Amino acid sequence: YGDTMGANQKSKHGAIEPHILAMDDCETIEALWELFCRAMRDDYGADLISYHHIPPPIAADRLGLKVLAVGHDPEWVKQYREQELFRIDPIAQAANHRLTPFYWSSVEADVPLTVEQKDFVRRLRAWLKGDGLAIPAFGPSGRNGYFGVGCRDARPDWTRPDAVRIYW
Repeated sequence: YGDTMGANQKSKHGAIEPHILAMDDCETIEALWELFCRAMRDDYGADLISYHHIPPPIAADRLGLKVLAVGHDPEWVKQYREQELFRIDPIAQAANHRLTPFYWSSVEADVPLTVEQKDFVRRLRAWLKGDGLAIPAFGPSGRNGYFGVGCRDARPDWTRPDAVRIYW
């Protein structure tokens, strides 16, 4: 989470438990996605929410890359899908190898970036002034992905307990 999230801080935001209980009423993936987005917007002030399903390189996965995105620049999302930018996205790659959430901005300091990845980050920063958390998600047979939750114009003021709640 970075040094700015103290372990002893209390959550500044609402309880996630009511949203967890509401999952029982979700009958479709779309309803579950909307519930998640509403919880992140209403309780945490997030205006950027995404999910990336990235199949393993050797998978005969008909789904391929799946990106759900709320609040992101539509042109960026289109380019991300069409140009398969997940292949060079250092945030997506880091999420595939970490167990806990991390701020998007920490990738630049934590991982040596290739020239392509540096260009990716530069292009991303052209429209994204804020920051957010990458939350690893692990599925069966290596079908992993991550959730991105953040703020377009500012770094969220989330505490470590907030990050744990979002992760859970």
